[in-house]
Amino acid sequence: MTRAVEFLVSRGHRLHDVLWVYTFDQVIAFSNAASANADTQLGGMAVAFRTAQHAKDREFKEYLDKLQSVSQKSVHKPTPEEIAEFKQSLTGRARKPGRKPAQKPRRK
Repeated sequence: MTRAVEFLVSRGHRLHDVLWVYTFDQVIAFSNAASANADTQLGGMAVAFRTAQHAKDREFKEYLDKLQSVSQKSVHKPTPEEIAEFKQSLTGRARKPGRKPAQKPRRK
């Protein structure tokens, strides 16, 4: 658990949130997602270093242009099931699809 907390804080999560706001399931889920993200970034850096070492100037410029075009593509539009799963990970509990969360009455 300590490793998960340290890892989340190192990836930008606030310590207060990790300790007092997130549920145990959220800490584990966010830690797993952050770990996968870090692995993907490390793989991307390894490819970039390898390409920079062995590519000719024109090839490396093409590689950088391709990276830029990929980063500008649209993000995957989530399905209703993915949205429900995401909301569950944020709240720590399941919510029926289509139901809105209860709202506090407004003060006048």
